[in-house]
Amino acid sequence: MGFGASKSVKEMFMLNGKKAIVTGSGGGIGSTIAYGFAELGVDNALLDLNLDSIKKLKTELEKRFPVKALAVPMDVCNPKQVEDAVNTVINTFGRVDILVNC
Repeated sequence: MGFGASKSVKEMFMLNGKKAIVTGSGGGIGSTIAYGFAELGVDNALLDLNLDSIKKLKTELEKRFPVKALAVPMDVCNPKQVEDAVNTVINTFGRVDILVNC
C-alpha cells in the first residue's frame, strides 16, 4: 500500500452490497459492465429484450461471484415496461445505487 493508504486500491474500489441496473446487459458492453460490477460485489439487475441472454448471464454471475442477479426482460423504449422493471428491481433489491444504460 502506497502513499500512507490504509486500504489497498482494490479495497477502495469494492462496491460490496451496492445494487445496479444495467440496461442492455444482454449485449457485449452491458454484459461486460455487469460482470465487472459483480466482480466488485454489486448485485445486478440485468435488463434487456433478450431474456435468454440475460438468464445465461445471471447464472454465470451468481455461480462465479457471491452476488445476486435478477434477469428482467424489457424494452427501454416502452415506458410502462421500464416502470414495471424498476419496480421489480426495487421490490427485489430494496433500492438502486447505480444505473448504467447500454
